[in-house]
Amino acid sequence: MQWKDVDWKNGLVHIRRAIQWQQGRGVVEVPTKTDSSQRVIRLPQIMFDVLREYRQYWLEQQFRLGSVWEGNDWVFISDTGKPLAPNRLNEWLREFMAKHGLPHISPHGLRHTFCSLQIASGVNVRTVQARSGHSRASTLTDVYSHAFKTADEMASDTLDDILTPKAQFKRQQA
Repeated sequence: MQWKDVDWKNGLVHIRRAIQWQQGRGVVEVPTKTDSSQRVIRLPQIMFDVLREYRQYWLEQQFRLGSVWEGNDWVFISDTGKPLAPNRLNEWLREFMAKHGLPHISPHGLRHTFCSLQIASGVNVRTVQARSGHSRASTLTDVYSHAFKTADEMASDTLDDILTPKAQFKRQQA
């Protein structure tokens, strides 16, 4: 992701490209894995607050390094401003979790958690599919069937709440 992909005014992030490490070339920009991987995602305000804070750090890093700075517009960067290598994200996350006493989770695990929580909270499957970049809803439903069971239980509980008179209502009737 590059800073130009962040739409601060509308609270959107545009996913337009990917990076990968290639033997002999290092970290290079590549097209996204599938057409559905290119997407626009609305983020909650708290994420934009964190991005704004991180942007300040990013600009300070660029200023501090001066001519040593090797970056351009990439959001997630190495110490010298180059785009962060994909394997470095795993290492960074492992270090962060250990530092804060949290159990290790991989970036893929975070994606899995995101999808599971969205589905279990009742977010429409097509919406979760679009936000996560899955090419087909059937893939999403196959992989996250456990979350649908939770969502189904929540739907049943909600229906029960609607159909079952509340105790207070019963007392008023007496």
